[in-house]
Amino acid sequence: MVILKQEIDKVMTDRWSGSVLLLENLISTFESFCKRGFKLDQKQKVIDLLNSLQTGFRDFPIVLHFLHTSIQFLNESKVPGLLNFLLQYRKKWEDTGMQIAQKAKSLIDLSGKRILLHSSSGTIKRIFDSCSDMSSTIQVIQTESRPNLEGRKQAASLAKLGFQVLLLPDLGMGRHLKKIDLVLMGADMVSPDFFVNKTGTLTLAILAKEYKIPFYVLTDSRKLISSDVFRSYKEQLKDPSELWKNPPLHVGVENYYFEPVPNSLVTGFVTEKGWLENNSG
Repeated sequence: MVILKQEIDKVMTDRWSGSVLLLENLISTFESFCKRGFKLDQKQKVIDLLNSLQTGFRDFPIVLHFLHTSIQFLNESKVPGLLNFLLQYRKKWEDTGMQIAQKAKSLIDLSGKRILLHSSSGTIKRIFDSCSDMSSTIQVIQTESRPNLEGRKQAASLAKLGFQVLLLPDLGMGRHLKKIDLVLMGADMVSPDFFVNKTGTLTLAILAKEYKIPFYVLTDSRKLISSDVFRSYKEQLKDPSELWKNPPLHVGVENYYFEPVPNSLVTGFVTEKGWLENNSG
């Protein structure tokens, strides 16, 4: 259990990956634990651990879905079946990202387009992976996404796929707005009125609306939440030293990673099932 907790702590301190990659790493951690030998007397400890993780991942519905499903399985089943459950869960949902990518390709014309991206998203990476045959016709403008600069990692990943990528500061796209054809975003949660994504998304969405640039959000259906659940959403402030280690007296530092964005600013939401009704502006 000690090793399991250490590995989970490593996943929870990941400040760069999107929720899809966080979930993948969490499932892999539990798979490794099972392969080392999950014993009957550890069952309640694992259930307690899964319950405690719900607080740390409360802002990620896709992870909460896995935690809830795992707890339900353990409460109703025997220990030896946990590894098989994890494998089945992975198999059931592993193609979701690619399904979203395929739906997006069929619904949104990406060929020959200059596309703006912000932050880093496993779903976004999958759509570009599925479009690698069009890499010579697509240009990517990628923001750094401060303070963790995960946009740089996404830029590097897309460049390896053969895409031409231009990296910019978060608000450095002003001189490029008239040339951008569309914006693609991931999301960490989607309610009937708002979606939540990395800080800076709201500004980009407002600019896209002003410049009449189509703004699309690609999301896993597990990230859909009710208005009631969204109203309880409140992100905790992150470490201010990430922005400024030693600010002078009377200078306050506010560091949030995510922000809500009105759905009215979105051209359309795409899930693995296609267009999401009643959520597009």
